[in-house]
Amino acid sequence: LAATRGATTRTDPLSTLAAQCLLGAALLAPFALAQGTPRITPELVTGALALGAISALCHFLTVAAYQRAEATVLAPFLYFNMITAMAAGYFWFGETLSPASLIGLGGIAAGGLVTLLGARLPAVGRGLPARLRFA
Repeated sequence: LAATRGATTRTDPLSTLAAQCLLGAALLAPFALAQGTPRITPELVTGALALGAISALCHFLTVAAYQRAEATVLAPFLYFNMITAMAAGYFWFGETLSPASLIGLGGIAAGGLVTLLGARLPAVGRGLPARLRFA
């Protein structure tokens, strides 16, 4: 979050997107190649191109959003992204969620609720003497 926000204040969204995608590809390529290369089929190429285009569009929109809003406003949407990715993996790909994934999912949901409800609650420490207030 912080890296994307920092990069968007210095460059345009397309340059930020290109740099992040190239860096990500360079870091992941050795691990992918270590697993061997799949048999190239038209379906694989079509799927990879579609996934790449959708991913690039979503990432471009995220980078552009960071130019227009604070990270604290956008963070809940990125956490929701993790939840939907887990749900898609479960429903579309039949992946079983591990206990650690479920605990993390619960933590993300709880944090989102605390953030949402916390904005509506009165501030903690309001009305207390200055020496008793939380920093």
